[in-house]
Formats: sequence, structure tokens, C-alpha cells
Amino acid sequence: GQKLKRVEPPEQQISVYHCIANRYMPRDRRYTFVMVPLFSNEEQYGLFICELDYNHFSQIYSVAPQICSAIKMTRLVKELEGNLEEARFDNRRLKLISDSDELTGVYNRRALEETMERIPARTPLALLMLDLDFFKNINDTFGHDGGDHALKTCVQYLTSAVPLLDAIGRVGGDEFAGFAVVEDAEQAGQQIYDSIKKAAKVYNETSDIPYNITLSVGVYTMPCKAGEQIQNYVKFADQKLYQDKKNKNRVVIKPEQN
Repeated sequence: GQKLKRVEPPEQQISVYHCIANRYMPRDRRYTFVMVPLFSNEEQYGLFICELDYNHFSQIYSVAPQICSAIKMTRLVKELEGNLEEARFDNRRLKLISDSDELTGVYNRRALEETMERIPARTPLALLMLDLDFFKNINDTFGHDGGDHALKTCVQYLTSAVPLLDAIGRVGGDEFAGFAVVEDAEQAGQQIYDSIKKAAKVYNETSDIPYNITLSVGVYTMPCKAGEQIQNYVKFADQKLYQDKKNKNRVVIKPEQN
């Protein structure tokens, strides 16, 4: 009926008989058709069935190769798209690996600084600087496994402040930093501080490890100014951290329980 039909995937694998008698063929009149295989090199794509006057049968030999070329090109494009998507996935995975601290899984220093540079101007922020208390003592007494466990536990404390914290990074051996985009900077800063301290308190009271894991925390709240780098304000969070260090927990080894 002067119409081209594409057989849908569920119907594509059929017997030769059904190639001749199927719902696409006219049933109310006599018809003449040609059926030719579609292949490129040694790969067969299928069959091309065309209702055609016998005077034009010779044209099928020029039409069929063009159809095969189109099918082959379509397959190549799909393969290319699949390869590109796979490459994008690999690139995203490599980006994640290159941006992450291997031990704790949070941002490394470079990735955190890049993230901070993308914060829009005039955004109210709470900047955090944090330091694991007596990290050297824990390492010396309980080995690197104990130190690694302490660092990972610190990240648990920080993530307990989510959704307030927008980014967390490990910027040194036992130093962490982060920021939160907030509405009420002053109130949110205190809330983040209290949340981290509370998480540490609860953990140390309930864990069965023989040492305390606590953080000194400095929180500085500020509005971003146009044209000014966020890193310029880190020193103020550092000052808050220094003040908090004066009141840090002095008990590293837990007293033995009778």
C-alpha cells in the first residue's frame, strides 16, 4: 500500500514462512514482492521484503546495499554513544577518586577549595575548621589502625550535622574543614557546633573502644563578598578553633571499668 513498515523487535525473529505470510502483507489482492538478505561482509542484519513490479526488480540490488549501510551506520552510532557514556561514567568515577580523601571518603584539600570557589557572592556561610584531639597519642598508643578509626569516626561526627553541612574535606593529617550555606548564619553556626560536640559525646559514652575521640571545632559565620575569596576568611575560623582547643577534652584513654 505504498507504505514502509518496520517490524518491531518482538516480531523480528520469525520463520521463513511468516516472512511470506504475515500481517503486513495485503490480503485482499494479488501482489508480487522480492525478498533479499541484508548483510555487510559476513554479518546478516535481516531480510528486506518489498512489493515491487517485476519491471523494477533490478533496482533492489542498489537499494539493498544502501539499507545495509544505513543499518551499519546506525549500529556504529549506537556503539559510539554507548562508548561515550561509558567514558563519561569512567571520567566521573576518576573525578570522584581524585577529589576524595582515600581514607575517609570526604573531599581532599584541593577539591574542597575548588568547591568553595564556586560559592556565589553574598551567600551567608558558616565556615568550619576542625582538629582531632590528641591524634598523635592515639596513633602512638593504639597504632595506625586506631588512628585511622579515629579519623573515620570524626567524619561520622561531621556528617551528623547534615543537612546543615554542604561540604566536608580532610585538609591535613588530622585536620578537617567544611562549610554550610545557611539562612541565619549565627544560629546555624552554633547549631552545627553543638551537633558535632553532641555526636562525639554520645559516641564516646556508648562505644567499647578504650579511647575517646573528640574534635576541637571552630565555626566562623560570614556573608560572601563579591570578588573576595572564601579562603581569606579561613583564618577567622582558625582563630575560633584555637579558642576551642583550650577547652578540649584532656582524657584520651578511658578509665577501666570494674
